Amino acid sequence: MADDPHGAESAVRPSLKSKLIRDGIREAIASGETTEAEQRPALALFDLVDRYGATPADPGFKADFLGLGEVRVMWGGDNAVHHEAFLALDVQRTTGVTSTEWRSIRDDELDQAARAGMLPRVSSFPAAGSDGTPVDLWVCNWEVALRMALAGPWGAEIKHNVSPALRLASRSVGITTRHRLYGIDLNMDAPVPSPEVAEHQVHAGPFDALRWDLP
Repeated sequence: MADDPHGAESAVRPSLKSKLIRDGIREAIASGETTEAEQRPALALFDLVDRYGATPADPGFKADFLGLGEVRVMWGGDNAVHHEAFLALDVQRTTGVTSTEWRSIRDDELDQAARAGMLPRVSSFPAAGSDGTPVDLWVCNWEVALRMALAGPWGAEIKHNVSPALRLASRSVGITTRHRLYGIDLNMDAPVPSPEVAEHQVHAGPFDALRWDLP
């Protein structure tokens, strides 16, 4: 796999699912059912999936994101930092964040990863546009997608919805004092609901937050 100039090379082994799909593509190319040029974007995506030690999502699989709408899931994995990745274009459209704001977040993530010598929480793979023009498709993980949502027009409502779950997660690891997480000021003296209620509120959507007083 090619080195990523923005992050360290991963030493993880490809997932079985990734290997089986890749082998199937190679067999289809060898039999003439498709061409390498047609499958180059898919193979590039699997290279990226393997670098993050993840398991590719089923083609076209979508998931609800914070009650804002559905986004395409690119992969999942056991790594806590890179647990799930989405197509950034879907996240941008769903959250309403502007192209300028997205590029600012992306560049900041790449800079931070480069300084830390870690795999970035955003990355891209080469694909082709509808007219055949080469394009880079960007992928981001859940934390970056949350940054985008907080920067969008529903940022205050999203902050309201996710704060109880973040307080709950903080308490589970022994943090009991006020602190900031993902740019959100968490008041640990505030009441914390059950995990089930907190999870429901995360996905309740911005209109649900309008029923309550925002912080």
